[in-house]
Amino acid sequence: MKFFIIGGTEKAGTTSLFEYFVNHPQIVASKRKETDFFRSNNCELEDYVNCFTQRAGEHQTYMEASPAYLGLSASVAEQINQVAPQAQMVFLVRDPISRLRSSYLFHRSKLYIPENIDINTYVQYCLAYQRGQLSLADSPFKNPWFLNVLAAGSYQQHINRYTELFGDNVKVINFEHFCKNTGQVVRDIARFLQIDADYFNDYDFFTANKTFQSSNHTLHKLGMYVNNRMEPFFRKNPSLKRKVVTMYQKVNGKKGITGGEFSAETKALLREFYNPDFNWAKNYFANNQLELEWTNFNE
Repeated sequence: MKFFIIGGTEKAGTTSLFEYFVNHPQIVASKRKETDFFRSNNCELEDYVNCFTQRAGEHQTYMEASPAYLGLSASVAEQINQVAPQAQMVFLVRDPISRLRSSYLFHRSKLYIPENIDINTYVQYCLAYQRGQLSLADSPFKNPWFLNVLAAGSYQQHINRYTELFGDNVKVINFEHFCKNTGQVVRDIARFLQIDADYFNDYDFFTANKTFQSSNHTLHKLGMYVNNRMEPFFRKNPSLKRKVVTMYQKVNGKKGITGGEFSAETKALLREFYNPDFNWAKNYFANNQLELEWTNFNE
């Protein structure tokens, strides 16, 4: 069996990449984009295969996209290795400071982060939690995921765990390069998977999963529920989904969002925190003949 896992990171184009491949004739997509299958214990191959829309044929590859797999490498990498040791994995990584801001805005839009917590306060919560100075019970959150977003951007340690286990079956993509050269990157991934890259020659590379700020929270909760229930249908009909989302955003959209700008002090803290990962990325992408445009570190 062949498996293609898009492993992260959050807010770096994983949804768009998944949807580009979802209708490729040599791909069998998961029923839901994010199976998060390997975040649990006691993973079995047969249970994993049941996460997909159908059984793959001889020349087909099972595909899923769970961004959390990167930040949870300490447990997930070994789980994947036990179930699918020949899996091919693509990780999209992004300027970790930009990624953090995008994650904050996205989770604000999903109502997971209260509106009265601006991004600078949010970073302080995350830093305190990481240092052991704050417990989940004493925070405004019910799920530790929202307090672990800093560690998720520590790419070096996470990527190293995967390359130690999977070697050349790991491909790392710079998000900024992906945005500017989408067709080239997608065709390169298809060749990496040894499937037909010409499928994408005249492809419409739309952008999926844009952050959206709602004006009516009750209506938005209903919209998220409907989207979640109908995900398998929308995956098979991406053009219809784009039309529905466009109409919904016109009805329930809100322009602008407050509290999403870093202070100079916060940005300095984040640069210090992520400096090892910035140095790792400079070296990694230079060796792969790609420019690294992480503006938060170059400005």
